[in-house]
Amino acid sequence: VKLDGIGDYVLFRNFIEILRKDERYKGYKFTLCASLAVKSLACETERDTIDEFIWVDNKRFYSNYFYRFRVLRDILRKGFEIVIHPTYSREYIADKIVKASKAPVRIGNAGDSVNVAAGLKAEFDGYYTGLVNTESDGRVMKFEFHRYKIFFETLLNKKIDIARPFINLAGDGCVSRFVPDADKPYAVVFPGAMLSDKRWSHEYFAEVCDFLAEKYSLTVLIAGAKSDEEFASKIIEKSKSGKAINIAGKTKLFELAALLAKASVLVSNDTCAVHIGAAVDMPGIVCVFKGNHFGRFVPYPPEVFKNLHCVFPQELEKNINNYEYLERKYLFGSELDINSIAADKVKKMIAEIMGRAVK
Repeated sequence: VKLDGIGDYVLFRNFIEILRKDERYKGYKFTLCASLAVKSLACETERDTIDEFIWVDNKRFYSNYFYRFRVLRDILRKGFEIVIHPTYSREYIADKIVKASKAPVRIGNAGDSVNVAAGLKAEFDGYYTGLVNTESDGRVMKFEFHRYKIFFETLLNKKIDIARPFINLAGDGCVSRFVPDADKPYAVVFPGAMLSDKRWSHEYFAEVCDFLAEKYSLTVLIAGAKSDEEFASKIIEKSKSGKAINIAGKTKLFELAALLAKASVLVSNDTCAVHIGAAVDMPGIVCVFKGNHFGRFVPYPPEVFKNLHCVFPQELEKNINNYEYLERKYLFGSELDINSIAADKVKKMIAEIMGRAVK
C-alpha cells in the first residue's frame, strides 16, 4: 500500500523488487495499491515486479461515500494474505484500506502523527498485526529513503545493498517530441507545487529562464502538471528571451523522467521533479526550498546523491551547518517566505553547476 505523493513513491519504489526477490515472498502474487497520481510512472517501471495494480483517487476517497465503499469492498474481496504499508507518516485512507483488507498479516510503519491526530493514530495502530519501528538511531529526522531501507531491512531481517533510489529507463524516444533540436543541450524548469507557499514566483522563474537561455544558449522546457499550464504561461509572458517552451500538462511521468535524464540542469520547487531528477542521475538540480520537513525529503545526503543543490531563505541558510537544529525547527513545516529567495542566488547555483559541467 503506497498512497502518498509522487516524490514519496520514487524514494520507495526500488524496494518492491527487493521484496519480490526475497526467498520468503518469491511465490506470491504482488498487488500495488497506490495513488492515481503515480499511475503513468508505476505502470511503466513496475511491469516486471507488480502483477496487479489498484489505483485510488485520494480526493474522491475522502469526498465520495460510494467511491470509498467500493474501494474498500473490492480490497476485501481480493482476499489478500499479507498487506505491507511502509509509509512513516501514515494517514486515514491507507490505514482504512489496511483494515478493510482483513488480511491475516498486516504490517505497517510505527511512524508519527504528522498526518493524523495522536488519538486517532493510536486507534489506527490497532489495524495492524505488526508495526516496524524505524527510529533506532534516535535522530529527529531521517532522510525518507533511509527510513524505507530500515523498514525493509527489519521486515526481511537482512541488510539491503542499495545506496540510492534509481529509475532505469527503457529508452528516451520521447525527447525529440518536446525538444525542437534534441541534439542540443536543454534545461528543464518545474515551477509547480502542491501547496502555493512552496511555489516560487513566476517573475523569478522568468528571470532564471532568461539566464539559462542567454548565458548558456539552452532551450528551456517549462514542465509540470495540467494545473501548472497557466502558471507556466505567466513565466513565458514575463520572460524576455522568448526561448522557453511550455510543456506543462503534456508529459506523462515516465516521459518527464526521460526528459530529465538528458537535460543539462533542472530548476524546481520542492516537488516530485527533484526526486525523479535524482533517480535518473541528472548532472545538476537546483531546488528552491523554504525548509518544510528539512532533511526528510530534501536536502539529499551527499552519499545518496550529490548533484542536488538547495537554495534557502536567509534565515535558514545561516544555520545550515546545524542540521539537528533545522530538523527540529522545521519538523512540521516552515513559515519562511519562499519568495525571500532572490533569483540571483539561484542563478549563482546554476553557474556553479554549469561551470563543473564544462570542466
